[in-house]
Amino acid sequence: NSTASQPNFMNVSWGGTPVTGLTLTNTPNVSYQHYSASVIATSTSTVLSFSASAQGLAWFLDNVAVRAAPPVPVISSISPASGTAAGGTSVTISGTNFTGTSSVTFGGVAATGLSGNGSSITATTPAGTVGQTNVVVTTPFGNNGNSLAYTYQPPPGSISLTASPNPSGAGLSVTFTATVTTGATGTVSFYQNVSGFLGTSNLNAGNPNTATLQVSSFQAGSIPITAIYNGDANYSGSGSNTVNQTVLNTTTTTVSSSLGQAALNQQVTLTASVASGAAGTITGTVTFKDGASTLGSPVTLANGSAALQTTFSTSGSHSITAVYSGDSNFYTSTSTVLSQVVLISTTTTLTTVSPSTPFFGQPVTLTAAVSPTPASPQGTVTFYDGAT
Repeated sequence: NSTASQPNFMNVSWGGTPVTGLTLTNTPNVSYQHYSASVIATSTSTVLSFSASAQGLAWFLDNVAVRAAPPVPVISSISPASGTAAGGTSVTISGTNFTGTSSVTFGGVAATGLSGNGSSITATTPAGTVGQTNVVVTTPFGNNGNSLAYTYQPPPGSISLTASPNPSGAGLSVTFTATVTTGATGTVSFYQNVSGFLGTSNLNAGNPNTATLQVSSFQAGSIPITAIYNGDANYSGSGSNTVNQTVLNTTTTTVSSSLGQAALNQQVTLTASVASGAAGTITGTVTFKDGASTLGSPVTLANGSAALQTTFSTSGSHSITAVYSGDSNFYTSTSTVLSQVVLISTTTTLTTVSPSTPFFGQPVTLTAAVSPTPASPQGTVTFYDGAT
């Protein structure tokens, strides 16, 4: 106890740090006064000191309780240790001294959905900036400081995959197109059966933002194809949907005509043959075309062959093709072009003999007329005397 010139005044410190919350435990203005204080020890050895002042009074500090401070929280791990910069990732923070946790912050921004116990906390990350950020757990007794980092990753770039054509023929070219988030840069890798690497292509940086790969090495069967965007500084990598590429046995289609040259409106039989190097019965139909125009209706294959009878109403060279439809085992095919020549029908008439009654040895002029008259007359007329 001590006396000084100022009344009703007392200072208490522990290890040089002032102790607050002193409680006066009896009525002032008596011969002595009692105070009590509670001190949190922050070291194993220090000094409790106090001073008091009053005018003609003695002051006593009693009921001093000294208790050890609970340790601050310590983080040992964060799982997962990274997540999208958009936030919303559920993480588990493991460590010690988490009892009474009042907040968890990522880069100074509070996490939500806190739950847990003294050794584990579950939290949902807030949005953040791409890169590493500190995670701080705060309890009534302090925080862990900046002891462990969490990594904010770029948002994943969306990616979708298509194939054309699908189905395709064995050994024939297929184009795979991956469409990625507009603005993303970098590359896309394509895979067969998940692990079978097919190739990598650059994004075209357009809109849509695509990367393509052509493959012509597939054999008959069903082949799952996937694509992976490999990410850049602004978007993390991501995987596409799976495209099941159906690959059928290839076929060869040929077409022939019953007439090398046909007259206008003369009946012609067109015949298509479809063959394959693979075993099995080829089914389906054949469609005959004159240029882009379809001739008649599709004809069902029988023993690999289909025939169509038709006529042509215009003269000239007609480009004939036969298109095989394909079936569940055999791929479509189109024949090479057959040039079907169609001519105008004509009538040749011997119109005059001059003179009409010649004598022996006299020159005679024979005149023939061809009808209808061609727009650009060409060719010859041969005259006969009987078979001669």
